[in-house]
Amino acid sequence: MASISITTIDFLIELSVNNNRAWFEAHKEEYTAARENVIGLTADIIKRLSLIDSSVADLEPSKCLFRIYRDVRFSKDKSPYKNHFGVQLGDMKKNPRRSAYYIHITPEYSFLAGGMYNPDTAMLAAFRNKISRDGVEFLQIINEPTFQEYFTVSGEKLVNIPKTFSKDDPMADYLKYKEFTLIHHISDKQLEADNAAEYCGEIFKKMMPFNHFINELPS
Repeated sequence: MASISITTIDFLIELSVNNNRAWFEAHKEEYTAARENVIGLTADIIKRLSLIDSSVADLEPSKCLFRIYRDVRFSKDKSPYKNHFGVQLGDMKKNPRRSAYYIHITPEYSFLAGGMYNPDTAMLAAFRNKISRDGVEFLQIINEPTFQEYFTVSGEKLVNIPKTFSKDDPMADYLKYKEFTLIHHISDKQLEADNAAEYCGEIFKKMMPFNHFINELPS
């Protein structure tokens, strides 16, 4: 069973304090090994998750990883490399308005995520309309005890309800969200454990009803 190696975590720790091209080139083999380690975990998670969610079945594990190289063109921080590995389980190029499963691996602050992150205007409008229309279904998902036990909701909110909705809308508070992201933190020890892929798969399984709610939006 795949898991994250201690050497992968150690590589990210070292990279965070030596974030420069000279150090990275001198440690390219460690980076390659860490990347392959993350791909192995990703492959195992896809294999398990595809049994219950066919949308991930045809994903190529290596293509799910984000590049470690940062785009620094518009950033004050000119560090050339990310200090984490990011994995997205979902073909966002084919359908950028779908929700996906996300794995963020960084020492002492790794997490699993899903939901709706930084949506475009059309997707956000469709999400709000669906919440207003299908409020009972939405509340059943987010009020389910397992959901509340495992997930923290993250997302910027408006001060007031959007003008296109009634102030008396029963779902008024949720209509203020500009994004609705589910976060589940996972420790280094959990990632290094033999059952890491199984654990991640189980968390994503619990996340699936909410992702499916979003993916029912018109594309």
